[in-house]
Amino acid sequence: MKSGTVKLVTNDHHGTEHILNIPLPGELLGFDGFSNEKYNCSAIALETLSFCQLPTKKIDELFKNISILTKELFRQSSEKTNTDKEYIVLNKTPAEESLAHFLISLSDRLKRRGFSVSKFTLSLTHQEIGNHFGLALETVSRLLTTFQQKNLILVKGKQIEIKDIAWLRAVFTDTESKLI
Repeated sequence: MKSGTVKLVTNDHHGTEHILNIPLPGELLGFDGFSNEKYNCSAIALETLSFCQLPTKKIDELFKNISILTKELFRQSSEKTNTDKEYIVLNKTPAEESLAHFLISLSDRLKRRGFSVSKFTLSLTHQEIGNHFGLALETVSRLLTTFQQKNLILVKGKQIEIKDIAWLRAVFTDTESKLI
Protein backbone atom coordinates (compact mmCIF):
# COMPACT_ATOMS: atom_id res chain seq x y z
CA MET A 1 0.00 0.00 0.00
CA LYS A 2 1.15 3.51 -0.74
CA SER A 3 -1.28 5.38 1.51
CA GLY A 4 -4.34 4.75 3.64
CA THR A 5 -5.27 1.95 5.99
CA VAL A 6 -7.17 -1.31 5.61
CA LYS A 7 -8.29 -4.00 7.98
CA LEU A 8 -7.76 -7.63 7.07
CA VAL A 9 -10.73 -9.63 8.26
CA THR A 10 -12.04 -13.16 8.25
CA ASN A 11 -15.43 -14.45 9.34
CA ASP A 12 -15.99 -17.48 11.53
CA HIS A 13 -18.69 -20.08 10.84
CA HIS A 14 -21.23 -17.84 12.65
CA GLY A 15 -20.45 -14.94 10.33
CA THR A 16 -18.69 -12.97 13.07
CA GLU A 17 -15.95 -10.72 11.72
CA HIS A 18 -12.46 -11.09 13.20
CA ILE A 19 -9.76 -8.52 12.47
CA LEU A 20 -6.47 -10.23 11.68
CA ASN A 21 -4.28 -7.24 10.95
CA ILE A 22 -4.25 -3.56 10.10
CA PRO A 23 -1.71 -3.07 7.28
CA LEU A 24 -0.19 0.40 7.09
CA PRO A 25 1.28 2.37 4.19
CA GLY A 26 4.44 0.66 2.97
CA GLU A 27 3.31 -2.79 4.03
CA LEU A 28 2.44 -5.62 1.69
CA LEU A 29 -0.87 -7.43 1.66
CA GLY A 30 -2.43 -10.21 -0.34
CA PHE A 31 0.38 -12.71 0.04
CA ASP A 32 -1.82 -15.05 2.08
CA GLY A 33 -3.15 -16.36 -1.23
CA PHE A 34 0.23 -17.75 -2.31
CA SER A 35 0.15 -20.90 -0.21
CA ASN A 36 -3.02 -22.40 -1.66
CA GLU A 37 -3.97 -19.87 -4.35
CA LYS A 38 -6.96 -18.83 -2.26
CA TYR A 39 -7.33 -15.73 -0.14
CA ASN A 40 -8.31 -16.52 3.43
CA CYS A 41 -9.24 -12.99 4.40
CA SER A 42 -10.68 -9.80 2.96
CA ALA A 43 -9.13 -6.33 2.92
CA ILE A 44 -11.59 -3.58 3.83
CA ALA A 45 -10.54 0.03 3.29
CA LEU A 46 -10.83 2.18 6.42
CA GLU A 47 -10.10 5.38 4.50
CA THR A 48 -9.14 6.43 1.00
CA LEU A 49 -6.07 4.49 -0.04
CA SER A 50 -3.73 3.97 -2.93
CA PHE A 51 -1.82 0.83 -3.69
CA CYS A 52 0.29 -0.89 -6.31
CA GLN A 53 -0.96 -4.16 -7.70
CA LEU A 54 1.67 -6.80 -8.35
CA PRO A 55 0.62 -9.13 -11.17
CA THR A 56 1.02 -12.69 -9.90
CA LYS A 57 2.01 -13.97 -13.33
CA LYS A 58 5.06 -11.69 -13.23
CA ILE A 59 5.91 -12.06 -9.55
CA ASP A 60 9.07 -14.12 -10.14
CA GLU A 61 10.36 -11.45 -12.50
CA LEU A 62 9.48 -8.69 -10.03
CA PHE A 63 11.36 -10.45 -7.23
CA LYS A 64 14.43 -10.85 -9.47
CA ASN A 65 14.42 -7.22 -10.64
CA ILE A 66 13.31 -5.46 -7.46
CA SER A 67 15.48 -6.80 -4.64
CA ILE A 68 13.86 -4.49 -2.09
CA LEU A 69 10.52 -6.25 -2.74
CA THR A 70 12.03 -9.60 -1.76
CA LYS A 71 13.64 -8.09 1.34
CA GLU A 72 10.34 -6.48 2.32
CA LEU A 73 8.46 -9.76 1.94
CA PHE A 74 10.99 -11.56 4.14
CA ARG A 75 10.97 -8.72 6.68
CA GLN A 76 7.19 -8.79 6.88
CA SER A 77 7.13 -12.58 7.18
CA SER A 78 9.53 -12.33 10.10
CA GLU A 79 7.52 -9.49 11.63
CA LYS A 80 4.35 -11.60 11.29
CA THR A 81 5.96 -14.40 13.31
CA ASN A 82 6.91 -11.93 16.04
CA THR A 83 3.44 -10.40 15.99
CA ASP A 84 1.82 -13.83 16.30
CA LYS A 85 3.96 -14.48 19.39
CA GLU A 86 2.94 -11.14 20.88
CA TYR A 87 -0.75 -11.87 20.32
CA ILE A 88 -0.41 -15.21 22.11
CA VAL A 89 1.04 -13.29 25.05
CA LEU A 90 -1.69 -10.64 24.77
CA ASN A 91 -4.39 -13.29 25.08
CA LYS A 92 -3.15 -13.81 28.64
CA THR A 93 -2.85 -10.15 29.63
CA PRO A 94 -5.25 -7.61 31.10
CA ALA A 95 -6.99 -5.22 28.73
CA GLU A 96 -4.79 -2.28 29.75
CA GLU A 97 -1.65 -4.07 28.55
CA SER A 98 -3.32 -5.16 25.32
CA LEU A 99 -4.31 -1.60 24.47
CA ALA A 100 -0.87 -0.28 25.45
CA HIS A 101 0.73 -2.86 23.16
CA PHE A 102 -1.62 -1.95 20.31
CA LEU A 103 -0.64 1.72 20.52
CA ILE A 104 3.12 1.11 20.74
CA SER A 105 2.94 -1.46 17.96
CA LEU A 106 1.27 1.08 15.66
CA SER A 107 3.84 3.68 16.70
CA ASP A 108 6.76 1.33 15.98
CA ARG A 109 5.38 0.26 12.61
CA LEU A 110 4.77 3.87 11.58
CA LYS A 111 8.29 4.83 12.68
CA ARG A 112 9.81 2.12 10.43
CA ARG A 113 7.98 3.71 7.52
CA GLY A 114 9.13 7.24 8.27
CA PHE A 115 5.94 8.53 9.91
CA SER A 116 5.47 10.20 13.29
CA VAL A 117 5.84 7.88 16.28
CA SER A 118 3.64 9.99 18.52
CA LYS A 119 0.86 11.39 16.32
CA PHE A 120 -1.25 9.33 13.96
CA THR A 121 -4.75 8.66 12.73
CA LEU A 122 -6.48 5.66 14.22
CA SER A 123 -8.98 4.62 11.56
CA LEU A 124 -10.46 1.77 13.58
CA THR A 125 -13.53 2.32 15.70
CA HIS A 126 -13.42 1.40 19.39
CA GLN A 127 -15.58 -1.60 18.50
CA GLU A 128 -13.03 -2.75 15.90
CA ILE A 129 -10.15 -2.36 18.36
CA GLY A 130 -12.13 -4.44 20.84
CA ASN A 131 -12.83 -7.04 18.16
CA HIS A 132 -9.12 -7.25 17.37
CA PHE A 133 -8.24 -8.03 21.00
CA GLY A 134 -11.40 -9.72 22.23
CA LEU A 135 -12.36 -6.72 24.37
CA ALA A 136 -15.77 -5.13 24.83
CA LEU A 137 -16.43 -1.74 23.23
CA GLU A 138 -16.98 -0.27 26.69
CA THR A 139 -13.60 -1.56 27.88
CA VAL A 140 -11.75 0.05 24.97
CA SER A 141 -13.59 3.35 25.45
CA ARG A 142 -12.96 3.31 29.21
CA LEU A 143 -9.26 2.55 28.78
CA LEU A 144 -8.74 5.25 26.16
CA THR A 145 -10.44 7.71 28.51
CA THR A 146 -8.29 6.52 31.42
CA PHE A 147 -5.09 6.80 29.34
CA GLN A 148 -6.12 10.31 28.37
CA GLN A 149 -6.97 11.32 31.96
CA LYS A 150 -3.51 10.10 33.03
CA ASN A 151 -2.03 12.30 30.26
CA LEU A 152 -0.54 9.26 28.51
CA ILE A 153 -2.36 9.94 25.25
CA LEU A 154 -4.49 12.66 23.69
CA VAL A 155 -7.48 11.60 21.63
CA LYS A 156 -9.16 14.04 19.23
CA GLY A 157 -11.63 12.18 17.05
CA LYS A 158 -9.53 9.68 15.10
CA GLN A 159 -6.28 11.49 15.92
CA ILE A 160 -4.10 9.92 18.61
CA GLU A 161 -1.12 11.58 20.20
CA ILE A 162 1.04 9.42 22.44
CA LYS A 163 2.37 11.64 25.19
CA ASP A 164 4.18 8.99 27.28
CA ILE A 165 5.38 6.16 25.06
CA ALA A 166 7.86 5.02 27.74
CA TRP A 167 4.98 4.23 30.10
CA LEU A 168 3.11 2.29 27.39
CA ARG A 169 6.27 0.31 26.58
CA ALA A 170 6.91 -0.42 30.25
CA VAL A 171 3.38 -1.76 30.77
CA PHE A 172 3.70 -4.26 27.95
CA THR A 173 7.35 -5.19 28.56
CA ASP A 174 6.70 -5.86 32.24
CA THR A 175 3.69 -8.05 31.40
CA GLU A 176 5.50 -9.92 28.60
CA SER A 177 8.46 -10.79 30.82
CA LYS A 178 6.15 -12.19 33.50
CA LEU A 179 4.39 -14.49 31.02
CA ILE A 180 7.34 -15.92 29.13
